[in-house]
Amino acid sequence: MTTSQRTVIPDSIRTNGATPNPWWSNAVVYQIYPRSFQDTNGDGLGDLKGITSRLDYLADLGVDVLWLSPVYKSPQDDNGYD
Repeated sequence: MTTSQRTVIPDSIRTNGATPNPWWSNAVVYQIYPRSFQDTNGDGLGDLKGITSRLDYLADLGVDVLWLSPVYKSPQDDNGYD
């Protein structure tokens, strides 16, 4: 018969005085494709105003970082992915 034992090591011992992890190592990152996120002017395309209008909601979800996909015109007509 095999038995296992779990030992919990307090953070103060485990880190051994090392600096804590950088903020981004545990951050919640939420990527937004602005073109389809939130349309505020009724033209059928999402816009930056739509993103800012939802910041409180995103914060309530626990989002730490917003990653915006490209939002500019491009020669390949792919909204900035070239």
